[in-house]
Amino acid sequence: MKITLIGLFVLSTLTGCFTSGTKTIYKADNAMSVNNLGYLQLTNDSSLSKVYPKTNEIYKEALTNTFKQYGLSNIQYTEAIIDYDNPDIEAIKSICLNNNMDALLISQLIFIRQISMGKTIVGAEVNSKLYDRNGKLLVNASHNTLQDNTYRMPITKVDDAVREGTKKAITRVSQEMRMVAVN
Repeated sequence: MKITLIGLFVLSTLTGCFTSGTKTIYKADNAMSVNNLGYLQLTNDSSLSKVYPKTNEIYKEALTNTFKQYGLSNIQYTEAIIDYDNPDIEAIKSICLNNNMDALLISQLIFIRQISMGKTIVGAEVNSKLYDRNGKLLVNASHNTLQDNTYRMPITKVDDAVREGTKKAITRVSQEMRMVAVN
C-alpha cells in the first residue's frame, strides 16, 4: 500500500511537469520537406497594435529565432494579409509560387489577462497554421501561456507573454514538421 502511494505521488509529480498549454490541433499524414518557409504578420495585428504596438516585432523575432534553433534558416517574411480562420488557399499558393516557398505560416495571437489574488497575470495564446505550397494544411498548433505549467512565476510582462507563446507554438510546429518529414 505504501509503495503504491509513493508510486502514485512520483507519477503525478512527473506528469505535472509537462507543458499543458501546447497542443497540436491537426497534423497531416503525408511527408513534406520544408527548406524555404514564409510567414506573415499576425493576422489580427491591427487590433494588437492598438493594445501593444511592439507585438508583431516581438513575434517576428521569436519566430525566426525558434525556427533557426530547429535548423530552418531560410525564413522569409511577406507583407501579405491572410485571414487565420478562413485562409484564401489561392493566395497561399500564389505567395509560395511567387516567393519560391515550400510552405507558409499563418498565425494569430490573443492577449489574455487574469487577476489572481490582486496580481495581474498577462498571457498570450498563439495559434499557428502551416500550409504547403499547394495550399494544404500541414500543421495547426497552439500555445496558451496561462495554461503552461512550466513557469515558476506567472508572467507579468506583455513582451514575455508574446515571446514565450510564440516560441512554444513554433516549437510545436517545428517538431510536427519533422514528424511529417520523417513519415
